[in-house]
Amino acid sequence: MSAEEQIAKNNIEREKRRLAKEAQSENERKRKRDEARDLRNINKDNEGKAAKQRRLDNVRENMSTQRENENEEAREARLNSQREIQNRLRENENEEAREARLTSKRVNQNRVRENENEEEREARMNSQREIQNRIRENETEEEYEARLNLQRQIQNRIREIENE
Repeated sequence: MSAEEQIAKNNIEREKRRLAKEAQSENERKRKRDEARDLRNINKDNEGKAAKQRRLDNVRENMSTQRENENEEAREARLNSQREIQNRLRENENEEAREARLTSKRVNQNRVRENENEEEREARMNSQREIQNRIRENETEEEYEARLNLQRQIQNRIREIENE
C-alpha cells in the first residue's frame, strides 16, 4: 500500500470516527434534553403514582423510539459520507494510474531512443542497404515494387509507434 493510499485510508477512518462521535454526541444531547424536559413536566404534575408511572413509561418508550430513529439517521449520514469519500478516492486513483501509465510509456520510449545511438543507427542503416542491394540483384520488377511498398508500410508504422 502506497503512502498516499495509507493517508487516504487513514482519512476515511478518521472521518468515520468523527461522524460516529458527532452522531453519538448529538443523540446524547437530545436524550438528556428530552429527559430533563420530561422530568420537569413530571415533577410539575401532582398526579397520583399511577399517572406518574404511565407518563414515565410513555417517556421511556418515546425516548427509545427517538434514539432508534436518530441512530438510523446518523448511520445513514455516516454511510453516505463513506460512499462519497470512497468514490472520490476511486476517481483520484484512476487519474493517478492513467498519469503513471502515460509517464512510464514516455520514459520507456525515451530510453529506447537514447539507447540507439548514432553509430548503431548507421550500422543498422548500412546493413539494411546491403541487404536491399542483394535483394534487388535477385528480384523481378514486380517483386521489387512489392518489396518497396512493404518497406514503406513498415517505415510508416515505425514512425507512428515512435510518435505515440
